[in-house]
Amino acid sequence: MTQPQRPDYAAARRRQPGASVPSPCINVCRLDDSQRMCVGCLRTLQEIGGWSRMDDADKRAVWARIAPGEVTP
Repeated sequence: MTQPQRPDYAAARRRQPGASVPSPCINVCRLDDSQRMCVGCLRTLQEIGGWSRMDDADKRAVWARIAPGEVTP
């Protein structure tokens, strides 16, 4: 079985060109065994549920955690 694609900031920007900070969702929506994190986008349930209400700084902080070095908070 192949590993799912991981969140990639540049690819997310291409998928969502109008978003100031794009969502890291890669449509692999499945929780890990602990039921705390999505195995596709690597966000917690709280981050997923609150994404649309987060400001850009908070969104960039999530990106900095899931894809270190790709975007600065």
